[in-house]
Amino acid sequence: MLLIIQGILSGIPAGVTYGLMGFSIALIFRTTGVMNFAIGHCGMMGVFFGWMILGFTNSLPLAILSGVVFGWILGVVIERFLMRPINNMSHGGMLIITLGLLFIFTDAAMLIWGTEAYPFPEIYAGAPLIFNTSAQPIIISANDVALTIVGLVLSVILALILGYTKIGIASRARAQDVIGARVVGINTDRIDMIAWSAGIAIAVIVGFLVAPKESVQPNMLLNLLIFGLVACVLGGFGSPFGAIAGGLVLGVLEKVATVFVPVDYRLAIILFIVIAVLVLKPSGIFAKHVKTRA
Repeated sequence: MLLIIQGILSGIPAGVTYGLMGFSIALIFRTTGVMNFAIGHCGMMGVFFGWMILGFTNSLPLAILSGVVFGWILGVVIERFLMRPINNMSHGGMLIITLGLLFIFTDAAMLIWGTEAYPFPEIYAGAPLIFNTSAQPIIISANDVALTIVGLVLSVILALILGYTKIGIASRARAQDVIGARVVGINTDRIDMIAWSAGIAIAVIVGFLVAPKESVQPNMLLNLLIFGLVACVLGGFGSPFGAIAGGLVLGVLEKVATVFVPVDYRLAIILFIVIAVLVLKPSGIFAKHVKTRA
């Protein structure tokens, strides 16, 4: 029982990162209809930029801020110069572009920074939380606590922005009916740019959250991309906040599964669960309906 509790507590921080990565994927997909397979590597580029700023300034807050701003600008460039010109042609073409960007960013990172894994400081390097029990103590690292708090606070902020601001309402209108949104005066190109920029900026934040464990290297967010996609499947691709909930469920399942099965089999179990969800409820556990796009 204690091992299960430890697994649940360990799974929450991991689930927060899966959920935020899923949110970034779902935000772009819901708004523009494009599945951005390069979002993990876009986030990686932002983390590398922040890592360089950290080396110059030795300021972690400035490094994180710089990386997030870099990610936002990268999103503007990708949307404006790659996605917008073919926006009325094919979502398939956009998908191919994101796959191309994945390989371009991987090779660019290797050429600029090499393949070495660089260390990155923890968000909060305090004493771990220890809960003594009659059998064995339950230990939670201070960085995991900080990661969870940051992730949940960010989720609340995103919820408020999407639910109660003009930008959030406009993005939902654009997602539901692009022509109708234009008729009522919404600049859909601007909304698309914000969705791409915000999605990549969130991926950069995820990169900084996991960098202390994953180190800074070209494929640091590749697994997070996969788990983010799984979170979207569980929560529904049309629901960014469903993706966050799906990520939390996924993180807990992943850690608890290691209590009963070898680590080598946990991914197979998770993928089996995904297949079951797709068969029984294709729209996702937390989605109300399947949203289709032309």
